[in-house]
Amino acid sequence: MGHVIRWLALGLVVLLGAAPLAAAESKRSFIVGFPPYTLGADQKTVLGSAKLTPGSRIVFSDKVPTTRFSTNTSVFLGGSGYRAELSVEFWNGRLAVVVLHWPQSAFPSVGEWRGRSTDLYFQLINTYESSLIKSDSVQSIPHRGEYSAPTLRFAGTITLMDSTGSQLIMRSDDSQTTLTLVYVWGRYKLALDRVPQPTTRF
Repeated sequence: MGHVIRWLALGLVVLLGAAPLAAAESKRSFIVGFPPYTLGADQKTVLGSAKLTPGSRIVFSDKVPTTRFSTNTSVFLGGSGYRAELSVEFWNGRLAVVVLHWPQSAFPSVGEWRGRSTDLYFQLINTYESSLIKSDSVQSIPHRGEYSAPTLRFAGTITLMDSTGSQLIMRSDDSQTTLTLVYVWGRYKLALDRVPQPTTRF
């Protein structure tokens, strides 16, 4: 059995089931991960604070060697827990990548997947400085078939990057009704960018 994650970014409750940021609170300008998965943290420190199993089926990139660990966990979205796979990658002994992936089976219906994707998208928008948003293809489009218009769904990818090069990527995949959140350490991303022929999978 995995553990329960209630914090997705430093000081940020996941997700809208808890109080949003107060109007007077400043938006975040740095991407750091979430305790105990702080980007750049020492591998021994992270592994000493979390119950992880060696290996992971999720790989952010195969361009440089990394050591991978994973676990199954429950993450609160919109006030309810949803089963997710937590995967981490260490590069040069430091935490380089953190991935939270909710498979199709995590959501009882397409409508619930859509709602949680919407929640997560707006939580990111409302938590981080708008200047960090580098690309945003998340779109609200009419459903076909069972969920016909005017019902809407959210799908696409939003990428944020801070001044250190660290990234936060959310992907809502409407072809598989999955949801993925990825934190990438800036120094690791720089190392990837220096290697030709990128094979990043997110």
